[in-house]
Amino acid sequence: MHQAWHELQRELLRRTLEYAVEAVPFYKELARSREQLQLSDFPIVGRSDFSANLAAFLALDRFPDYVVISGGTTGGPAAVSFRILEEYEAAHEFFARQHRLATTPTATEFTLDIFFNTNGYTWRKPRGWPLLSIALEQRAHAELIRTMIVRGIPIDRKTTFARSLQAQAGPLRVLTGYFAAVGFSPAEYKIKSLLTYGGHVPEIWLRRLRQVWGTEVQTGYGLSEFGPGNAMECQYCGGYHYWTAWPEFLSLDEHLPVTNGDAWLVLTSLIPFVKVQPRIRYWTDDIVSVIGFCEHAKQVGFRFRGRGTSSVLAASTETTRRVLMSELDVVEVIEEFDQIGRRPHPSELQIWADRTVPLAPFPMGFPRFILKPTILDDHNTKIILQLEVNFDPYLHCSRAAELIERISEKLLRRITFAGKHTKATRASLEIQLFGPRLLPLYVKTST
Repeated sequence: MHQAWHELQRELLRRTLEYAVEAVPFYKELARSREQLQLSDFPIVGRSDFSANLAAFLALDRFPDYVVISGGTTGGPAAVSFRILEEYEAAHEFFARQHRLATTPTATEFTLDIFFNTNGYTWRKPRGWPLLSIALEQRAHAELIRTMIVRGIPIDRKTTFARSLQAQAGPLRVLTGYFAAVGFSPAEYKIKSLLTYGGHVPEIWLRRLRQVWGTEVQTGYGLSEFGPGNAMECQYCGGYHYWTAWPEFLSLDEHLPVTNGDAWLVLTSLIPFVKVQPRIRYWTDDIVSVIGFCEHAKQVGFRFRGRGTSSVLAASTETTRRVLMSELDVVEVIEEFDQIGRRPHPSELQIWADRTVPLAPFPMGFPRFILKPTILDDHNTKIILQLEVNFDPYLHCSRAAELIERISEKLLRRITFAGKHTKATRASLEIQLFGPRLLPLYVKTST
């Protein structure tokens, strides 16, 4: 089945390129100077191109149904995406029928879809499909979710229970913390599946989610610019595979195609999943690790490595340039320390505005930090890691020094163990601590 879909992907890519040069003003100009355009003939475009030339990338033949706006978790040019209902329906039909990722409609079970509206409302399911979307914004929403798990809802003289969950990373952290705080264990009700998206899930959170929910966690990688359909985690190779877009993996230095190692991810949307605003060879500014060909999926798998702006690259003199340290390395380490300052999700602030809610047994917010690389010369890189902490590092010098030492040891051990610390690249690490709300970091509300 996967082999047949991979062949269909190639056909959809061909149709997408033909459609783009016929219907999209920006790509029409390109077609005037060339014939028989191949994917490599198209220029790489990024968020700033779409932001500055919105109309040039639109192919609307009727009024759009939705608009989604994402500024990214660190700000920058806004990514504006117009969408129509047919795009969502096409993605749903594919995932439900081909990959069986959505729950088949039954009389006894349904899926909860937990989110927080940060980018705009979108279509979330077809009529009658057993999925209920709940925006987690206050305690009443969390209690409603608990009721649906425990008591279910009556439908046509039968009771149907919530037994599957899909959720954005931020609201899922908060909901998990809330249930742990009030002593409710969803694991006792045989939750069958848990899918999360919208952010990296570090190992410490994977353990918490498994413990509270009692099931394995599946993750997805995606961008709001590419409409419905994320790259889903493969249970066979452990990597992600894109089915609704065409991925390219380009070397970190010369931007040439690669089949393994760290690479820039460039994506092309595919018809019919994205039609009104096609993105051909879109620069995601994300770095991924290409892990090789997956025999089951019949395509290359990859793992998210980090955003380009938050990654430290090895010196260019190495044979193959790679990531020396990324934001994911930092997150995996500092999530274990309660002293790190956190950015609470809005749903956390709203739920715990009720002073009667017990405190969660673990922090739920996202760690606040900045990773700054400085290339000293061809062989030496200085890594500056700025961390916000929940105490005054100048008043508590010994406590600060101990924290710096422990984090440095874990980080250096992590990148050395992963084989990223070589003689060709010598890296020094400097950690700077900032008191509460003093780190000069701009972030938008995370999903």
